[in-house]
Amino acid sequence: MKNILKRSLSSNQIDLIMEEKKRVRWTKEEDVLIFMANFVSSLNSRDAECILSFDEMKVQSVMEYDPSLDEVVGPHNYLQVVMARGLFKNWKQPIYIGFDKKMTKEIMKNIIIKLHEKGINVVGIVSDNCYSNVSCWRELGAHDFTKPYFEHPVTKKSIYVFPDAPHLLKLMR
Repeated sequence: MKNILKRSLSSNQIDLIMEEKKRVRWTKEEDVLIFMANFVSSLNSRDAECILSFDEMKVQSVMEYDPSLDEVVGPHNYLQVVMARGLFKNWKQPIYIGFDKKMTKEIMKNIIIKLHEKGINVVGIVSDNCYSNVSCWRELGAHDFTKPYFEHPVTKKSIYVFPDAPHLLKLMR
């Protein structure tokens, strides 16, 4: 099993999976985008197309001491998460986590560019339609239902914006 995992994961990550569970800090070399580049290298370009979904969620506002860094972390109120999901092939991977950060044009474009550099093509984004997300869509260039897309910062192709359908249904009640 370890030999199979060595193709995609570092020894630190394998130990985390196989050994007794403990708190482990990933090194810079184990960045999720490096893992994703290894993963998509075996895919054709169609299977490397993805949709980014993002959401902000409330987290418990506590402070915690991190002995490995010798610093206090937090308190944080919100967590922004971005997940990349395969459009034609069944895969998904969280690729961004930010505490107390609203989604912005800069964050989204940076994510899209970094994914492109690793061979992953973003063709759409999906999120709920809270005010900050709709503002982000507009900043990116997707203004309304007549233009529900914006330009990919590298390829210049259209990236389509999809409001989260279950959230839209929830708003109708």
